[in-house]
Amino acid sequence: MDEKKESETEGKADKEATTEEKKTTDEDSKDRDATGKESIPAVEEAKKAAADIKAENDRRQKILDREEKLQNRKESLKALGGESPAGDKPENKEETPKEYKDRIMAGDTTALKK
Repeated sequence: MDEKKESETEGKADKEATTEEKKTTDEDSKDRDATGKESIPAVEEAKKAAADIKAENDRRQKILDREEKLQNRKESLKALGGESPAGDKPENKEETPKEYKDRIMAGDTTALKK
């Protein structure tokens, strides 16, 4: 009877050892990349960071595209809405005292004849 217990105990120990080997093998396979080489955690982190950066850049590009469309639409509406300076007569600019002095000192007397 003792022999049966010993063989059962040895059988359980063998199963546990086999289970431990499988766990170790599974962990080792997780640490390997597609080529079978062991992967470095820093490389994995860098790949993840690069993917995150690419996703963020794509999101920002979409936002920029929307802003450009809105800006173009705003400019079009402004032009169609009569706020465009096209076709307006230029406003007569009032001469400042300094400009008047400079013009008179230069000898331009055309405005004095009026």
